[in-house]
Amino acid sequence: HNAALSVFSRASWAPACLDWFQKVPPAARDVQTYNNVLLALAKASDVAQHRRFWNELVASRRTPTSHSYLTKLVCMAKDGRRHGLRDIGAVLQAAAPANTHLINAAINAAASADDAVKIYRQLAKQDLEPDRFTLLAVLGKCQGDGAAAETLFAECVPPKGRVVPTIREWTALLAAHRDSGDMQALRGVWARLSSAVRPNEVAYATFIKGCIPAAAVRDAEGAYEAARHGDEAKQHHIHTNMMQVYAAAGDRDGADRVWGIVQGSPLAPSGPLRDAYARAQGAGKPH
Repeated sequence: HNAALSVFSRASWAPACLDWFQKVPPAARDVQTYNNVLLALAKASDVAQHRRFWNELVASRRTPTSHSYLTKLVCMAKDGRRHGLRDIGAVLQAAAPANTHLINAAINAAASADDAVKIYRQLAKQDLEPDRFTLLAVLGKCQGDGAAAETLFAECVPPKGRVVPTIREWTALLAAHRDSGDMQALRGVWARLSSAVRPNEVAYATFIKGCIPAAAVRDAEGAYEAARHGDEAKQHHIHTNMMQVYAAAGDRDGADRVWGIVQGSPLAPSGPLRDAYARAQGAGKPH
């Protein structure tokens, strides 16, 4: 039963987990049985059901494990509420000793970048090392704070850390600078990313979007031309962001060019792309 529940849990099939749980005789339900259901419910953001099964686990006098508390943190990250350090700290204290998985989940549950960084600092205090999920979690909380993101990135990757960044980590760092409005810093990260890994569609779209506030047409065009050699079906956001750069710059010719490219592709023009095209043309929406 637990093996089946584990499969359903990892696949985020909450209904299947609940159905299978009912097949397990009450006397045979152990902590692992509950943990599998709790994780599936947490992934599904089903806060009410998660609370119900958590209370049932506690009432059964079975001792929650660190994995049980991990599901609680996952649920807190997905329930849409702002959880302060006190609430998150209480879960970590109950789950003690903490491990890297718990810290990562706690960072995701943090309501602010400052709280996320404070939780991240708990790793060093407990002689734990950040992994790539730690880095992704904390960078995700540092959107708009490029300086903080750079500091944490440097701590996690060689030579200081052991996380060898992939395109996902580089793109998360790029996104932090994208939202900070610092075009020079954005260019610097893009140059480092391009020399370290091969950019994908998400990275191209992220960089081009960062060029919108400064109307940095030349920077965006360089990335746009390179991105067009990739998978055409995945270029929806790339076209839209490039159109928005042209709209910000008031470049009608550039906007016409992107519009023509999209019209000649399998992609249907989206609402945001149409709106950006209309702004660039200074006229009504195109037919």
